[in-house]
Amino acid sequence: MKLSKKMFIYFFSLAAILILLFFTTSRFIFDQAFEKYKINTVESEDKYYIELVEGLLEEKKGNLTNEDLRIIQNSIKERVSIKFNDTSGEVLWELDGRTQGQSMGMGPGRGQNENINFEKYDIETNGNYYGVLEIGRYGRFNLSEEDIDFQQDLNNGILIITLVGLLITILISLILAKQISRPILIIKDAAEKIRDKEKNWWIKKKTNTYELDKLSDTINSLGKTLEAQENLRIRLTSDISHELRTPLNVLQNQIEAMQDGVIETTNDKLEEVRNEVLRLTDLVKDIEKLVDIESYNIELKLEKTNIKELFEKELDNFKNAYNNNNIKVELIDKINKPIELMIDKNKIKQVFLNLLSNAAKYSLKDVYIRGELEETYETIIIKVIDKGIGIPEDSKDNIFERFYREEKSRNRETGGAGLGLSISKGIIEAHGGKIYLNHQNKKETEFIIELPK
Repeated sequence: MKLSKKMFIYFFSLAAILILLFFTTSRFIFDQAFEKYKINTVESEDKYYIELVEGLLEEKKGNLTNEDLRIIQNSIKERVSIKFNDTSGEVLWELDGRTQGQSMGMGPGRGQNENINFEKYDIETNGNYYGVLEIGRYGRFNLSEEDIDFQQDLNNGILIITLVGLLITILISLILAKQISRPILIIKDAAEKIRDKEKNWWIKKKTNTYELDKLSDTINSLGKTLEAQENLRIRLTSDISHELRTPLNVLQNQIEAMQDGVIETTNDKLEEVRNEVLRLTDLVKDIEKLVDIESYNIELKLEKTNIKELFEKELDNFKNAYNNNNIKVELIDKINKPIELMIDKNKIKQVFLNLLSNAAKYSLKDVYIRGELEETYETIIIKVIDKGIGIPEDSKDNIFERFYREEKSRNRETGGAGLGLSISKGIIEAHGGKIYLNHQNKKETEFIIELPK
């Protein structure tokens, strides 16, 4: 079932239930109120008739004339019939509101009291008992024609309001279902285009619904990420092929030349071949490390380590390894106390070495590297900063991707397969931390490591 149809059914069903509940409740409340009104009206009318008859009987000493009966006749309503019985139970007179203007007389009426239930009241004033007054009414539920018409009109009005409410509910349900389902269908079409690697999948149209707009933004972000990943995958294939092909070509050329006698098989030539084999071996090892990290197979040998001391020692070792005056390494310690963390010392050293090596590789003639140590309430912050050639803005979001280098031609000059930062990222995340490039520092290249305390 389509979402729009399902939502229409839900909205309409809910609204219909509420409207029917309103109709039933309104009818019940109205009927109760009308019943109370009817009873109060009948009681008020009966009290008036009783007081009128009692007054006339007291005034005329119990003997009513035709003129007295005419007064009573003119006072009763059309639906009312009354009769008076003396103390022996004999009907002395009977009056009917439907026969106003006709002649009146003593004695029982001519059958007007058929199908009427009479209420009986004793007539007694000042200790004098005159008889029994019976009051009855014609019509359904003792209602007048005006009362019945009013009740019917009100019920019809409630019914019309209910039907109009149902009609409005249908229209609103259709509109709401379309307003909600239309952007979802647009999002679905965009997702299908992303899946099929089609163009023009970007969702531009905004809705008035916060959640749907956030979903659209998420789909746009997902599509952009997948598009970037696809481009990186294509580049990765090319880079892996390049990384493997170069040393293999060197090996093939060197060996064939030795076999053909073009070059002499000497220890120097064999050493060149050996270096290329080692290069391939190192590449495969790096790929294995990356696979282990990305498949969560990385094993950490945690031990309590003074992270400040470890970082400072790696900075000194790196500086001493160059053994020249063209490199300057500086440490700024903002902690000024020993900090011990549970870490895999060797793997964290590998991260430091990767960052320091990159800083040296991409520096100009004079190498300047600055390390900084800071702390927050929950983390230790380690920064590696250099003033080298920098990283282009369009490359900053991809530098932690495997095999990524800003310039492919730099491979032969700087070495490496572009796996160092990917491996470093995996190691830091395995420790529950994070590593990232500070995009706000425009003058320097600043990598930041955050490790949890």
